[in-house]
Amino acid sequence: MAAAFETDDPAYIAHALGVVARARGMTEIAKQTGLSREQLYRSFSAEGNPTLRSTLAVMRALGIRISARTCVDEKHLPFDVRVPNATTQKAMSELGSGCGKHFDDADALFRDLDI
Repeated sequence: MAAAFETDDPAYIAHALGVVARARGMTEIAKQTGLSREQLYRSFSAEGNPTLRSTLAVMRALGIRISARTCVDEKHLPFDVRVPNATTQKAMSELGSGCGKHFDDADALFRDLDI
């Protein structure tokens, strides 16, 4: 399956999921996903076009998980990293040295801010 996902070809991935599902037993996959066998055969055939919901359900039934690896693969965070400005740095320094206001909970903080 990993090789199928590396192709980035949705049709090939769906077909590969269908092959694995048939090997495991489509009746059992249908029971686990709540989808009909016919729908599974049709959606995960070479010509199929399964929905994301069906794809995730079948993957879950097969014990296949996907994860995003943007940070590692692209060698950067998926957002801009900004250096705190002088005001923020001062506030962080004060809090780090034990100065500044402390609140027992968020409600106390909001009361102090008149929110």
